[in-house]
Amino acid sequence: MGASMRLIAMLAVLLAPTASLASWVKRVVGCLMMVLTLYNSAEAWTVYGDGRQSCASWTKAQEHRPHVEADGTFRVKLSDWELMTQTSWVDGFISAFNYYVRQSGDVATGIDTNGIFARIDTYCASHPLDSIAVATFALIEELKQRH
Repeated sequence: MGASMRLIAMLAVLLAPTASLASWVKRVVGCLMMVLTLYNSAEAWTVYGDGRQSCASWTKAQEHRPHVEADGTFRVKLSDWELMTQTSWVDGFISAFNYYVRQSGDVATGIDTNGIFARIDTYCASHPLDSIAVATFALIEELKQRH
C-alpha cells in the first residue's frame, strides 16, 4: 500500500464519529497535524532521475547486486545498467544530504554501502509502490535518529 493509501486509511479510522465531540475534535486536530507533517516530508519535494522509480523496480533490479567493496566499487554487467543508476542515485542523494544539510560528517556513519542498500531493500520489499526517493528519505530519517 502506498503512502497516500495508508494516509487515507488512517484518516478514515481517525475521523469516524464518536460519542464525544471533544474526542472527535482531538482526532480531527491530530489528523490535520499528521497531514501537515506528511506534506512537509518526503513526498513534498521534486525528485529528478532514478529516485522517481518505484521500490518494485528497485527490488527487481537489485536481485543480483554483488557485494560492494570497501572503496565503494562493485562489478556489474552492462546489462545491469538499472542497478547502477539506482544505486548511484541513492549514494548521490545521501552525499547531497551530507553536504547541504549536515555540512559535516556522514549521516550513515558506521554503515557501509552494503548496509545502506540492504536497508533500502528492506523498505522497498514492504513498500513496493513507494519511490526510491521516499525509501532513501525514510532511511535518512532513521539514520538521523541515531545521532
